[in-house]
Amino acid sequence: MGAGARAVRHPRGAAVAHPALSAAPLPAPGQPVAGRGDRAAARGDTAGLLHAPHAGTAGPGPVHPEPDEHRLQRRRDRRGGGGHHAGHPLAGRGRRLDPARRRGRRGADPGRTPAAHRRVPVPAAMSARTRSFNVTAAVLGLWLVVLSAVGAGDTGGRQSRGSVSVLATWTGDEGAAFRELLQLFTDESGVRVDYQGTTALREVLSSEVKAGTPPDIAVLPSPGELATYADAPLVPLQKVLPADTLAAYGPLWKPAPRGDGAVYGIAVKADLKSIVWYDANRHTSRELPALAARDGQWCAGMGGDATSGWPGTDWIEDILLQQQGKAVYQAWATGGLAWTDPRIGRAWRTWGSLFGKGAARTALLTDFRDAGRKLFAARPTCALEHQGSFIRGGYAPKDRAHASFAFSTGLIPGADRTSTAREVSADFAAMFHETPQSRRLLAYLTSAKAQTAWAENTASGRTRPFFANGDVPLSVQPDDVGEKIAKTLKNSRSLCLDASDAMPTRMRLAFQRAALAYLSDVAKGPDALLTSLEKVRTDLHKERGRPWLSTVCG
Repeated sequence: MGAGARAVRHPRGAAVAHPALSAAPLPAPGQPVAGRGDRAAARGDTAGLLHAPHAGTAGPGPVHPEPDEHRLQRRRDRRGGGGHHAGHPLAGRGRRLDPARRRGRRGADPGRTPAAHRRVPVPAAMSARTRSFNVTAAVLGLWLVVLSAVGAGDTGGRQSRGSVSVLATWTGDEGAAFRELLQLFTDESGVRVDYQGTTALREVLSSEVKAGTPPDIAVLPSPGELATYADAPLVPLQKVLPADTLAAYGPLWKPAPRGDGAVYGIAVKADLKSIVWYDANRHTSRELPALAARDGQWCAGMGGDATSGWPGTDWIEDILLQQQGKAVYQAWATGGLAWTDPRIGRAWRTWGSLFGKGAARTALLTDFRDAGRKLFAARPTCALEHQGSFIRGGYAPKDRAHASFAFSTGLIPGADRTSTAREVSADFAAMFHETPQSRRLLAYLTSAKAQTAWAENTASGRTRPFFANGDVPLSVQPDDVGEKIAKTLKNSRSLCLDASDAMPTRMRLAFQRAALAYLSDVAKGPDALLTSLEKVRTDLHKERGRPWLSTVCG
């Protein structure tokens, strides 16, 4: 080959000589590239050049190299203008397939030289206005789609009437059942409910209150937690709930943590404690006292999710209530009785006497949800479980039908056998932000209508919740065991709230830790632990404000 030629490769693989074109001038901007394949050249489409046929030939001819300047210019044009030469009327408008490529190879006319681009002038101002209009229309259309989707998703296609935020501890099956109730409310009212369920409610709510962004409604797991926010901007419920709704709840279920008579919480769900579960297929109620007196017959687990030790505090509280009565219990629960009082020490020692060394160790290593399942084992290692009414939901469905209970009064050593006092717990709704939506939701949640629906719509295989509202019919419970619990909860005069639930948070947590420490070494006795707890109590009394509730019994 001569010095002025380059070796190029034919599409079929044969090397051919072609004069060097590196010195060929670049066409002026906007001018079509002359010769075959000019459409491909105008697009900067090297594929079009490779496949464009020679004029007057019936098949592909040799491929010639293009000048370096052409190739570099085309690369620059691709980066800045979508493949057209800069200055071309269609520069920046994207690629357009030539007719031969649109029709395919068979539709191309190999004997015809493609025509050059037609130049269609587009006024710059009109083009800008058109593009601006198109963009604006697209954005508005997108917003309409989003807004219509949100409205339909929240309220079943009906117009939304605002929203309300709720924070509670219910997750899992409990959370699912509560969400179903909230959906009934939304279907009825058109108000969307933003619900958050968390086992770390204390931390979440405290953070949100400090940030000034609390939920509209919070459902607190204890009256002590409610009292923590006595200085927060809580809404007095007498001004937002109907009088007949408030009248359906006994005083026990409507805490007034500020001591001024204003109600700032109301029980939307309740549970009965002071009960002992057993397998009715194995034992009769008459056999229970003898079982309770035998070593190793108590199924117990101290473990929990957010905290451990609370099953132990429930034990000690109930023992004190059954041994000493409501007056002593209330004085202690409200911070008026020293932990070092002999009656408190007696309750601790009674609890310790129920567990041998092996049983105590087992209880420390067992989650509270697993303890009672031993009642129904093929070869049970224990026969009795001291636990609240909610635990029935943790038993296997096949075992619930023969899970029965007796009041703890007849089974606790040294208890007053004539006592009708019962320990209870509840979840209390409080309003942090008053809006028409939050007023409507709280009135709904505390109504007998909603609570009846809550129970009746509980999915098959789950236990139905219990309520403090006296207007909820007993018939919402599906069996005698459920009805007996519901009936007991209606007699608020004989009931006392869980003592540790009513205590300030610091006192409650110290109590739980002390219960674990005592069970780990019962032989040491509780005196040192009780002295430490008494120091916490006296320190709390020195703090400003009202960290203690004034009453816990009906």
